[in-house]
Amino acid sequence: MYRLVLTGRQGADGEVEMMQRRSLSVAVGMLSVFAVMVSASLGHAGWLTRLAKEAGDAGSGAGKLGLSGLENGVALLKKLPDDPDAVRLAVHASPEGHWSFANRDGDVFTAANPDEMSRVVANLAPDAASKGTAGQLALYLDPDAVFQNQNRLGDLPDGARLYATVDKKAYRLLPRGSGASQRYVMRMRQNVEVPVVAPKLFEEAVWQMSRQLNKADIRVVALDEVGADALRAVPALTKGKTVARVDRIKPDRLMSAFADVRGQTVLLKGRIDGDTFVFTPSGGSERRLDVADLTAAATRNDVNVVFLQSSASRQPGGRNWFWQTVEVDGLESAMKRATYADFLNALAGDRGAFTVRVQRQGEGRVVVQALPTATSAVPLGDVVGELGEWFATVASEVTGSVVTNAVTANLNSKERQKELDLRLVPGVPSGYQFAYIGGIFLGLLGWGTSRSWWRYVWKKETRSEYGSAAGYYAARVVKSLAYVFVFLPVVGGPAFLVHMLLQVWGFVMIPVRMISWLFGKVVARA
Repeated sequence: MYRLVLTGRQGADGEVEMMQRRSLSVAVGMLSVFAVMVSASLGHAGWLTRLAKEAGDAGSGAGKLGLSGLENGVALLKKLPDDPDAVRLAVHASPEGHWSFANRDGDVFTAANPDEMSRVVANLAPDAASKGTAGQLALYLDPDAVFQNQNRLGDLPDGARLYATVDKKAYRLLPRGSGASQRYVMRMRQNVEVPVVAPKLFEEAVWQMSRQLNKADIRVVALDEVGADALRAVPALTKGKTVARVDRIKPDRLMSAFADVRGQTVLLKGRIDGDTFVFTPSGGSERRLDVADLTAAATRNDVNVVFLQSSASRQPGGRNWFWQTVEVDGLESAMKRATYADFLNALAGDRGAFTVRVQRQGEGRVVVQALPTATSAVPLGDVVGELGEWFATVASEVTGSVVTNAVTANLNSKERQKELDLRLVPGVPSGYQFAYIGGIFLGLLGWGTSRSWWRYVWKKETRSEYGSAAGYYAARVVKSLAYVFVFLPVVGGPAFLVHMLLQVWGFVMIPVRMISWLFGKVVARA
């Protein structure tokens, strides 16, 4: 009788053991991938099961949570602090015209008519209904309920406070107008409102308002004939080191200076009159720049340009008739805020709210307008009027403070800004950078194959070819760097694929090799 013994000794036995270990590693990897796929399939099946169950339970009456819109709303309700005097419910609107409500425990009640609507609180918050606190009702609507059913929001219980849930946050919904023309706005801050319009534009507006401000990237620029010819790449801070000092630059050098502040935000103070930007340099007369040329230069350099519009177009940082420094009212406070919504909220001060509207402008750019809420559809020049412009100019000269009446910003769009934020090396698209890094990573994973290919590109050095040891080792370092940073990004993907195919083929051929090895042992012992 013959006994099969596998050891790690030299020769054929060692080769077989190495082959077995490699095959075992591949098998474990394949089993892990298979297990992940099975788990994902089971999870997907569970989701489909819940969806089918919800479809079967649709209609009026109470039930358990199942709609994805309600699930998101309930998750938000659980994060809110307890308020015993309020009833909070998540709301979802179905395409059939039914309203589904859920409390923080996940209990669901669907109302299809006014009678069922009147029983929502009694079913989902019976304790509050018995105590008489049901009138303090807060409804948290998912995006579908807001956009697709805006004209039906009046069907919800009277007196309820409405909130829109966006990106796991809740914002108050307020009606504007009356009757058939009634529309809703979302209040992001006390002085910042966003109209509920087309979903894509609304999403863009909310994202722009929620963007985090990097104080080091915000530049307040004053246009002055005696200013500099360029802008510093890094802003100089004020004495308190909280906000950047005003950068003074010659008007004719502004557009070329955008290249110095690539990717930053430039604040310009003045007013937009038709197609031109109007400003008054310190000690000079009124001047104009073409808005299209300004925004085109900003777009080329991914600069966000924010026009702080005011009837008084004198530049910040200069001197007025009374030798007072001209300042934009609320600007220093606004620049310390966390987001654009906070920035506008502080800039508005106690003068009233801004209504924010967004328009697409070319590839990767949007125009964000923040206009006074009461007159958001009226151009700035018509709002102020000649008398108001004269009064604002005189007031700014006396007090040294300039009031911002409106804000117009030409900004990178959400998609463009996210792509810029992903870049590790400025100026190179993130897709190319990740492809480069991915090629190196895959090439290292397929080290055996990529290394064998590299030998055909760069032959192995020999010590005798170099006059000194330093030259020999320097050449080896250069070769290694070229292999990692030049060769692998190009061949990494194919090398990894070939390497994996070879591993799989080796795994498949294990029985054949085992039989061949066993047969050889039998013949040798015979």
